[in-house]
Amino acid sequence: MINIREAKDEDLPIMYDLLKEFAEYLDESDRMTISLDHFIECKDLYKCLLAETTEDKEIIGCTLFYYIFDSWTGKMVYIDDLYVKEEFRGHAVGKLMMSALIAMAKQNKCNKIEWAVRENNNGAIEFYRDFGANVGDDRLNCSIEL
Repeated sequence: MINIREAKDEDLPIMYDLLKEFAEYLDESDRMTISLDHFIECKDLYKCLLAETTEDKEIIGCTLFYYIFDSWTGKMVYIDDLYVKEEFRGHAVGKLMMSALIAMAKQNKCNKIEWAVRENNNGAIEFYRDFGANVGDDRLNCSIEL
């Protein structure tokens, strides 16, 4: 069985390792430049839900997110990463994490959850559409490296 819970400080190194694994899965390890120390220093800027097995408490997935304000809709959640270890995919772990995040967002009076997904990640797109997500609109992601 799988338990979804909020991350604690002692989980930070495991979360960091999962995010590194996610970057490798996306073949973008070179873009993950944050150190573990900096990740820990920034812990008050984000929240995380973890999926863990109930038997041995192995952490097998994470959803890293934060609360933001949208000037048109108000308080919302932005999902930065949702990742499940490869050997646990197809067992509803992602569905459990997403459902828990939706419940948490509603409980915290958020009006929307937003995130980005790669246009070639068909499995993720279908996964999100199963939750009723609108995938694809007139927005493009923008960033400035500092």
